[in-house]
Amino acid sequence: MKRLVFLLLVSLSGFAMADSQVPDQAAQPAVKTEQYEYGMKLDVHNPVTHYGSNYRTSCGVVPARMTYEDSQGQRHEITYTVAGMGWGCSGS
Repeated sequence: MKRLVFLLLVSLSGFAMADSQVPDQAAQPAVKTEQYEYGMKLDVHNPVTHYGSNYRTSCGVVPARMTYEDSQGQRHEITYTVAGMGWGCSGS
């Protein structure tokens, strides 16, 4: 039984050491946020995050933000506006 516990601890410590060698995403360089303008060409290869005001419950124009990686693996962040679709918004 002691041998089993010892092997389990050794294997878990190996995972912990391997995990500590993985680069942290927070260590990536800061990304400059750009404001989207109509007609901008975006190279969105991999969306990372998408957040902002909850347009599903808001009326009117609300801000949103997206972080993405382009086809070269460079990370970008862009802000833009979306139309709210909340309850009580008029469709006209």
